Parts: sequence; structure tokens; C-alpha cells
Amino acid sequence: MLLDQKRCRICISNNRTNRAHRAVNDGTEIERKGKACLSILLKDFSEKKCMPNAQVIDMLPDEDGMCFSGFDADGEKVFESVQLNETVSDSGDLPRSNIDYIRNLVHTEEIKDESSSKTTIRLDPNEFNKEENPTNIDYVLSPSEKAKCDNIFKGNLLKEPRLRGIRNLPTDVESRREILRGCMGVRRELSINRDALLIHEKAQKNCILCPVQCPSCMLHAHNRTVEKLLQQLLLSGLRQNMTSSLRDAFVEKVTGVMDRDVFLRKNTNKQGSWKFPLTDDKKLYDVSLSNNEARTVTKDLQHLVEMCVLRHTHKTAKTRGVTPVQSSTSQWCILTQRNTSNMRMCESFS
Repeated sequence: MLLDQKRCRICISNNRTNRAHRAVNDGTEIERKGKACLSILLKDFSEKKCMPNAQVIDMLPDEDGMCFSGFDADGEKVFESVQLNETVSDSGDLPRSNIDYIRNLVHTEEIKDESSSKTTIRLDPNEFNKEENPTNIDYVLSPSEKAKCDNIFKGNLLKEPRLRGIRNLPTDVESRREILRGCMGVRRELSINRDALLIHEKAQKNCILCPVQCPSCMLHAHNRTVEKLLQQLLLSGLRQNMTSSLRDAFVEKVTGVMDRDVFLRKNTNKQGSWKFPLTDDKKLYDVSLSNNEARTVTKDLQHLVEMCVLRHTHKTAKTRGVTPVQSSTSQWCILTQRNTSNMRMCESFS
């Protein structure tokens, strides 16, 4: 049960207390993401210029910057030239929207010539064979079994930080890995926050209601949740079956379970059976389900949990830093999510 100050305006006016929508202040969230972007950009500028006490005004360009000023009659964005460093007050306050400053600044990780176009290691947590691929930051070292791949990975860990101007590197592999992971994580966070600010800016053209006034659609919220849950289950199962033969057998087994036990299809052919979301180059793509399919998968999710959740032996637990207990904990979390989703569907939200 949510308290009044935590419920959205619609739920308060309808006197809804059970399963109420939580209030979201869209303006506050956009402001937070803008400040986060500026903070990341300022830290990068300070390190490149060796200016530990640098302020936002120090990294703003001397020439005019392009700033958003509205939309024309055709709905296209209109920009104006503004001398941004002259807009900053003596106290450091930024009178314009954060996106106006951010769109005129670039992080080192975003400069293709300096890092991203030359990099060979990727941050891809959804790659199902990431622990076996020496071009993935989560590659697991195993000197006795794959010395060649280990040497490639170690060489990349030495080269990639230097591409980013980092010279004083630690000697151990794990410390270098975390430094590089941090650099890649910064680029990812910047991209997410920039996209959010630009989407918000574009939405002003057709915005009728502030998002805080719009209750969330529980029908599609459930749909997207089940799709993501199923995708992560399949990803977990693929990581247990890395070789070609094991992977093909796993795909065939899951397809059979989905057709036979989940969707209760007695007679299936190649065109009518459930399709495992695997690309030709053996990468998992987004799961897509209709509303009825999502409800069906939620109801019979236990058929996939036993098959897909990793059972760590003592050998894998030692190399991956996990315990066998985590397998049963993961199963409990997944099935609890399933039961919660069923409970959420008991009430009509129309």
C-alpha cells in the first residue's frame, strides 16, 4: 500500500490505495540525467586538461553553440546560435536547458578516432558466449585450456586503455579489466542519458499531457516484463550449452517444451511451431510475445526454469565466483515474479 505522497495524481483522485501507481516526476528525472551527463563530461575534461578544479564554463567552446529554440510550422526542430560560455552566471548556474550544453560537448569515449573505432573489446552482457569470447570484457581466463585466447585478451587489455590516454596501468589483469570496463560503462551511460534528453526534447512537439499525469499501462507492462524474463532465461540456458551440438540440442528441447507444455500444441510443423529467437550468427535477439502468449508463458514458466537456470557445480563455482545455492535462489526469484504477475492481472485496470 502506497502513502498519499507516493501515489500518482490519478490514483489519489480515485482513492486507490491497493496496487496504486507510483508518482513519477518526469521533469526531475530529466534534470537528474542532464546533471549526470554534465558531471561525466566535466570529469573527462578535468582529466584530459589536468585541471582538477575545472568548472562547466571551462569546457564550453569559445565559438557559438547550436541550441534548441522550438519547432517550426512543419514540426521540425529550430536551432539558434548562442555563445554558451557567456550564459553561465558568476555562481556557475546554467540558465539554459542541460541538453543545450551537452549537445555541444563530446566525451573522449565518444570520439571515434580516439577509442571506439580502434577498440576490439566490447561490453556486451547479453552475448551468451561472453565468457568464451576474448573480444568480450567478461571473458574468463583459463591458461591451461585456451592459452592463445588468453594472450589475445591480455594484449587487448594492455592496448585499449592506452588508446584512451591511460598510461600508468596496474600489472594484474583484473585491475586492467575493471579500468577498461569503467571506460566502456561511461560511454554506455552517456548514450542512455543523451538519448533520454533528446527523446524528451522531441516529445515536446506533440506533448498533450505531462507523463506524470498518465497512469502506466499494466497490460503492456506485464507483456514487456514476461518478454525480458523469457529472454534472460534462454540466455542463461545458452551459456550452459556453448558447443554447437549442445546448443542445437538445447534449442530443439526448448522449442519442444514451448510447443508441447506451454502452448499445448499437439501437432506442430516447421511453420507453426514456436521459433527460438536466435539469429543466423547464433546471437539471441529480443523476444516478442502477444498478450495471450505472455499470459500463457507466465502460467507455465516453471517448465523453462528447471531447464535454463544454471546449476553451478563446485568446479564452475570456483571459476565464476558463485555458489550452487544461487541456482535455487534464481529459480525462487523467477517463480516469485511469475506469481506476482498473475496477481497483478487479477484486477481490471481499464
